[in-house]
Amino acid sequence: TKEILKHWKVIAASSVIGVVIGAIPGTGGALSAMFSYDTARRMSKHPEEFGTGVIEGVLAPETGNNAVTGATLIPLLTLGIPGNAVSAVFLGALTIQGLRTGPTLFKDTPEMAYMIILGFLVANIIMLPLSVFYCNFLATAVLRLKREILSGVVLVLCVTGAFAVSNNIFNIYIMIFFGFIGYTFNKYKIPQSPLILASILGSMMENNWTQSMVFADGSLSVFVTRPLSCALLILSIIFIGMPLIKRFKAARKTA
Repeated sequence: TKEILKHWKVIAASSVIGVVIGAIPGTGGALSAMFSYDTARRMSKHPEEFGTGVIEGVLAPETGNNAVTGATLIPLLTLGIPGNAVSAVFLGALTIQGLRTGPTLFKDTPEMAYMIILGFLVANIIMLPLSVFYCNFLATAVLRLKREILSGVVLVLCVTGAFAVSNNIFNIYIMIFFGFIGYTFNKYKIPQSPLILASILGSMMENNWTQSMVFADGSLSVFVTRPLSCALLILSIIFIGMPLIKRFKAARKTA
């Protein structure tokens, strides 16, 4: 509890990132976790310690990942678009019960819409004391395991998860290949976040770029004339420029 209160800025920033990303259909917890981790590393006064088990590096991705869960209800309930696979299953359950998500949900059956929101709020309140109790118990149990046993369990889960995606053994070979890539990156201290973000966002960016170009008849002005796209573009420039400016100031100070 003391650590959580001490690093409230990291938790607040990661929560905001998780809510924003969760409200965008097609994104997920992995993307939010990576963004939250990278933001916490930039905010930290000791970024070189990230990757060694520092508490901010644990709090940030977990907070961002958890914040996505509730935020996926925003596009689901308001537009009828599931934000990720879990919300898609939830949408199927609502459809079976005869509920149609979207703008008409709050108009036709407001009691059900607000009951869902209230239910998630109560569930989070109930989960807080349970999480505090079981996290201490499970963390102690995991830390007592030998590294060889823990590594073996993680490897089995990774292989099972890779195979279960499409019941294809070729996925296991892909997992092993990228495992060697991750090991190489870690050995030579190459940041892994850009590669992971590129693999997640690459196809989404290409599809949306194509749609934008078709909508704007090939004109790039659509990115600066539309308020939302212009604001996102400015924020992107700021986030890209901030570490460069910080690095320049640090180099200048050292000189």
